[in-house]
Amino acid sequence: MLAAVFLVGLTVGAVARGKAIDASIYRGKPNAEAGKALLELARSQAGKGSWENIAVGRVCYLAGMKADGQSLLNVATSKKDDASDWIRIGRVYYDAKEWNKAFAAFERALQLKPKTRRGSRKSAPITICAGTEQKRKSSSIARSNRSPTKFGTRSI
Repeated sequence: MLAAVFLVGLTVGAVARGKAIDASIYRGKPNAEAGKALLELARSQAGKGSWENIAVGRVCYLAGMKADGQSLLNVATSKKDDASDWIRIGRVYYDAKEWNKAFAAFERALQLKPKTRRGSRKSAPITICAGTEQKRKSSSIARSNRSPTKFGTRSI
């Protein structure tokens, strides 16, 4: 499945750049091996581009190769600190259901570009994540404000 999805993306990218893909990279190989070979090709084609590295890192991260994906995400943010990159990275974490990392990435995007919170579809995960974080904080505050209970009834 990973190989098929990635192959479609890689083919579209290669056609857009005018490069052909050597089918021997993936043809006749088991899915996992073919997928890894295509990821290696994608890494080499990503070069220094932040968006490209985030895209390849996203595939790695969501496919379960989190260390590889994380290293590519780190490469993408090491050269420049751009709000759009942090939004893309936040979406990777959001899709992986890693809420704390997603929230931190979205917060970084908001620090770099404060008007990102409203006005576009890109900001929807930011708003959802912020709402989730706010609910988490308010529920922990509510729990800490409860009075102790004894045998199921509140003590006075």
